[in-house]
Amino acid sequence: MRKVLTVVAGLLFATSAALMVAAGPAPLVVGNNPGGLVVQFLGQEQALEAQGRGVVVTGRCASACTVVLHNPKVCVAAGGSFMFHKAFLARPTPQGLLRGPDDEQTTAVLWSMYPPGVRAWINAHGGLTDQPLNMNAQQAWSAGVRRCR
Repeated sequence: MRKVLTVVAGLLFATSAALMVAAGPAPLVVGNNPGGLVVQFLGQEQALEAQGRGVVVTGRCASACTVVLHNPKVCVAAGGSFMFHKAFLARPTPQGLLRGPDDEQTTAVLWSMYPPGVRAWINAHGGLTDQPLNMNAQQAWSAGVRRCR
């Protein structure tokens, strides 16, 4: 009986260890991210992909945060959303950052990070402009972004 228990315990340990390896590293959870500098978000996204980490969008992912859509393991929960707009150069002022001129080169980089379904959705809703364009979870799922389970 003791030998059988040892074998069963060994199988359970091996199975749980295999499941932990299969699950991979913990994903980055985006709860409410207002965005920021595209170059910083690109660096973070490249690191996540190199580590095999996914992204779980549970809240708002705005502006530069939307580069996470490039991650092959990105998913959107029911409360997740994205906010898109053209990239712009920011000018620091004593009151904070002031919107400067559009940055077409960075806008093109952002655009290249989006999956085809998301690009089609953006185009169908007026394209990337200075005005924010909001995509809720249901719209993201319809555009081909995976739903979180």
